[in-house]
Amino acid sequence: MMGRLWPEDPAGRWNTITGGAVFLLAFLVYAFCVTPTVPYWDSGEFIATSYILGIPHPPGTPLYVLIGRLFTMLPFGTIAVRVNLLSSVSSAVAVLFTYLIIVRLVKKNMPGEGRWWMALAGGVVGALFMAFGTTFWDNAIEAEVYGSASAIMCLCVWLALLWWDGQGDARNDRILWLILYILFLAIGIHLGTFLVFPCIYLLVTMVHWDRVKQRQFWGSIAVFVVATLIRFAVVATINDTDSRIVDLSFADPAIRQTAIPRRAPPGHQRRRPQQPEQPLAAVVPRPVQTPRGHLPESQVLVPADGNVPALLHLAIPPGRHPERKKLLDPHHGGPLRRLPERLPRQEVVRVDGHALPDHGTVSRLVPELPRGRGTRTRLLLRRQ
Repeated sequence: MMGRLWPEDPAGRWNTITGGAVFLLAFLVYAFCVTPTVPYWDSGEFIATSYILGIPHPPGTPLYVLIGRLFTMLPFGTIAVRVNLLSSVSSAVAVLFTYLIIVRLVKKNMPGEGRWWMALAGGVVGALFMAFGTTFWDNAIEAEVYGSASAIMCLCVWLALLWWDGQGDARNDRILWLILYILFLAIGIHLGTFLVFPCIYLLVTMVHWDRVKQRQFWGSIAVFVVATLIRFAVVATINDTDSRIVDLSFADPAIRQTAIPRRAPPGHQRRRPQQPEQPLAAVVPRPVQTPRGHLPESQVLVPADGNVPALLHLAIPPGRHPERKKLLDPHHGGPLRRLPERLPRQEVVRVDGHALPDHGTVSRLVPELPRGRGTRTRLLLRRQ
């Protein structure tokens, strides 16, 4: 297959040898540097799910898990090393197809005979630059989906160039069907593999420009746009419903403990009693003035009926505190998304058991907030 790069050129043999050497070099270096244990972040999750055929975090990577399961059957190394090697192999494949893409493009745009060695040299340099780049290297030595996704993307681009060179052959369009099949299959590895589809589609459109004037072309575009809008509408509706359930479950510990009871495994003895979950919400119904400044954030996360007193933490330091983003951003472990428009309007009526003559003014009752920390305060809310 590598020899088909330019079959009429005797340099095809050298192209095959050089491509194999690039692949072998990249793989050996990756295998030598592969992580010997469970890496940090998602890698441990992918190793575990590959071993037990489990389900990783959304949107899920079923194809990666199946391939990873095959790698867990290798007769050497630990389970972690075996799954880590999957990234090494797939990244080396991505390096190989990067080499083939560069050589094909350089050879196609280089006039004259006897200069094939320049195309080979350019392919080697470009492929090795990618292989030993920091980001690519990090993903090639641990269990991650990015090496496999890169291999799929490079393969599809190379197949598109192969189709481009084979114009006029009646069987050439089979390559396009193969590309489409591979891309849809690769959704089970990473959704980012579909990023190459617009480029391939543009290439096909430029080659067959006469088809742009046909009704079928614009009909397919219209169907794609409508289907995309329907998809986003459905997902937005699901997320809206889900966010209400999830956010309200964090407002009162009783809601979450009722919905998700925790049970010890059979025979397990607790060393200490389980502590009730503390709510994560930092809640004030409107901007509040404190001794150390103004709290501009305003959010209310309480039970939907508004009748249940909730233990809420005033945990946002005032002013431009460096930890403010972490406290407000759900991805940093802070409160969930603000939903003041989705919940009934509330007002603070008691703080630490003291009634408020002026609702919302807690400066007299809330102690001065120390730097870098919030102050836990019991607020009693009622519906306005």
